[in-house]
Amino acid sequence: MANNTIGTFISPTQAASYLLAFFNDNGLNPDDPTVVSGHILGLTKIKEFLQKIEDYNAANPALPIDGVRTYQARSVQMINGGPQTVDDIFLIPILTDGTDLYPVYPGTTAARADTTDGNDGILGNSRPCPNLCGGGA
Repeated sequence: MANNTIGTFISPTQAASYLLAFFNDNGLNPDDPTVVSGHILGLTKIKEFLQKIEDYNAANPALPIDGVRTYQARSVQMINGGPQTVDDIFLIPILTDGTDLYPVYPGTTAARADTTDGNDGILGNSRPCPNLCGGGA
Protein backbone atom coordinates (compact mmCIF):
# COMPACT_ATOMS: atom_id res chain seq x y z
CA MET A 1 0.00 0.00 0.00
CA ALA A 2 1.33 3.43 -0.86
CA ASN A 3 1.63 5.58 2.23
CA ASN A 4 2.43 8.80 0.39
CA THR A 5 -1.22 9.79 -0.18
CA ILE A 6 -2.62 8.97 3.27
CA GLY A 7 -4.11 11.96 5.06
CA THR A 8 -6.12 15.00 4.11
CA PHE A 9 -6.13 18.61 5.12
CA ILE A 10 -9.09 19.37 7.36
CA SER A 11 -10.87 22.57 8.27
CA PRO A 12 -10.60 24.25 11.67
CA THR A 13 -14.25 23.25 12.27
CA GLN A 14 -13.42 19.59 11.61
CA ALA A 15 -10.35 19.79 13.83
CA ALA A 16 -12.41 21.26 16.68
CA SER A 17 -15.02 18.54 16.20
CA TYR A 18 -12.38 15.78 16.25
CA LEU A 19 -10.81 17.21 19.41
CA LEU A 20 -14.18 17.49 21.14
CA ALA A 21 -14.95 13.88 20.19
CA PHE A 22 -11.62 12.81 21.75
CA PHE A 23 -12.56 14.49 25.03
CA ASN A 24 -16.17 13.25 25.01
CA ASP A 25 -15.41 9.67 23.96
CA ASN A 26 -12.76 9.33 26.67
CA GLY A 27 -14.73 11.11 29.42
CA LEU A 28 -12.09 13.84 29.66
CA ASN A 29 -12.48 17.46 30.69
CA PRO A 30 -10.72 19.86 28.29
CA ASP A 31 -10.19 22.26 31.22
CA ASP A 32 -8.25 19.66 33.25
CA PRO A 33 -4.60 20.78 33.12
CA THR A 34 -3.38 17.19 33.59
CA VAL A 35 -5.06 15.93 30.42
CA VAL A 36 -2.71 15.73 27.44
CA SER A 37 -4.52 16.31 24.17
CA GLY A 38 -1.75 17.57 21.93
CA HIS A 39 2.00 17.79 21.44
CA ILE A 40 4.35 20.42 20.08
CA LEU A 41 7.34 19.67 17.87
CA GLY A 42 9.36 22.65 16.71
CA LEU A 43 9.26 23.65 13.07
CA THR A 44 13.07 23.61 12.84
CA LYS A 45 13.07 20.00 14.04
CA ILE A 46 10.28 19.07 11.64
CA LYS A 47 12.29 20.54 8.76
CA GLU A 48 15.37 18.57 9.89
CA PHE A 49 13.22 15.43 10.08
CA LEU A 50 11.96 15.97 6.52
CA GLN A 51 15.50 16.60 5.29
CA LYS A 52 16.63 13.30 6.81
CA ILE A 53 13.84 11.61 4.85
CA GLU A 54 14.95 13.32 1.62
CA ASP A 55 18.57 12.30 2.26
CA TYR A 56 17.55 8.70 3.00
CA ASN A 57 15.42 8.51 -0.14
CA ALA A 58 18.24 9.85 -2.31
CA ALA A 59 20.53 7.10 -0.99
CA ASN A 60 17.93 4.30 -0.99
CA PRO A 61 15.78 4.51 -4.15
CA ALA A 62 14.91 0.80 -4.08
CA LEU A 63 13.03 1.04 -0.76
CA PRO A 64 12.32 4.71 -0.06
CA ILE A 65 10.36 6.34 2.73
CA ASP A 66 6.87 7.38 1.69
CA GLY A 67 5.10 8.10 4.94
CA VAL A 68 5.42 8.96 8.61
CA ARG A 69 3.90 7.07 11.52
CA THR A 70 3.14 8.72 14.86
CA TYR A 71 3.46 6.59 17.97
CA GLN A 72 2.17 7.46 21.41
CA ALA A 73 4.84 7.05 24.03
CA ARG A 74 6.05 8.05 27.46
CA SER A 75 9.41 9.72 28.01
CA VAL A 76 11.46 11.33 30.73
CA GLN A 77 12.40 14.92 29.91
CA MET A 78 14.14 17.73 31.75
CA ILE A 79 11.34 20.23 32.34
CA ASN A 80 11.41 23.14 34.77
CA GLY A 81 14.83 22.11 36.04
CA GLY A 82 14.15 18.45 36.75
CA PRO A 83 13.23 15.13 35.16
CA GLN A 84 9.54 14.55 34.50
CA THR A 85 7.80 11.55 33.00
CA VAL A 86 5.44 12.84 30.33
CA ASP A 87 3.07 11.52 27.70
CA ASP A 88 4.86 11.91 24.41
CA ILE A 89 4.74 11.10 20.72
CA PHE A 90 7.42 10.34 18.20
CA LEU A 91 7.45 10.39 14.43
CA ILE A 92 9.11 7.57 12.56
CA PRO A 93 9.53 7.23 8.79
CA ILE A 94 7.64 4.44 7.01
CA LEU A 95 9.11 2.59 4.06
CA THR A 96 7.14 1.80 0.91
CA ASP A 97 6.68 -1.76 2.18
CA GLY A 98 4.75 -0.38 5.17
CA THR A 99 7.42 -1.08 7.80
CA ASP A 100 8.97 1.42 10.17
CA LEU A 101 12.43 2.61 9.17
CA TYR A 102 13.60 1.27 12.53
CA PRO A 103 11.77 -1.65 14.18
CA VAL A 104 10.80 0.04 17.44
CA TYR A 105 7.40 -1.53 18.01
CA PRO A 106 7.43 -4.16 20.79
CA GLY A 107 8.09 -7.61 19.36
CA THR A 108 9.84 -6.45 16.20
CA THR A 109 13.45 -7.31 15.61
CA ALA A 110 16.24 -4.97 14.61
CA ALA A 111 16.92 -5.30 10.90
CA ARG A 112 18.47 -1.93 10.19
CA ALA A 113 21.44 -0.32 11.89
CA ASP A 114 20.74 1.84 14.93
CA THR A 115 23.36 4.51 15.49
CA THR A 116 22.12 5.12 19.08
CA ASP A 117 23.27 8.73 18.86
CA GLY A 118 19.78 10.18 18.59
CA ASN A 119 20.33 11.13 14.95
CA ASP A 120 18.52 8.20 13.39
CA GLY A 121 15.65 10.20 11.93
CA ILE A 122 13.08 9.52 14.64
CA LEU A 123 11.64 12.78 15.96
CA GLY A 124 10.43 12.73 19.56
CA ASN A 125 10.60 14.51 22.91
CA SER A 126 7.61 16.68 22.14
CA ARG A 127 6.07 18.98 24.69
CA PRO A 128 2.66 17.74 25.84
CA CYS A 129 -0.23 20.21 25.67
CA PRO A 130 -1.77 22.04 27.23
CA ASN A 131 0.02 21.38 30.50
CA LEU A 132 3.66 21.88 29.39
CA CYS A 133 3.47 23.71 26.07
CA GLY A 134 1.94 27.04 26.95
CA GLY A 135 -1.70 26.19 26.34
CA GLY A 136 -3.75 24.74 23.56
CA ALA A 137 -5.85 27.80 22.78
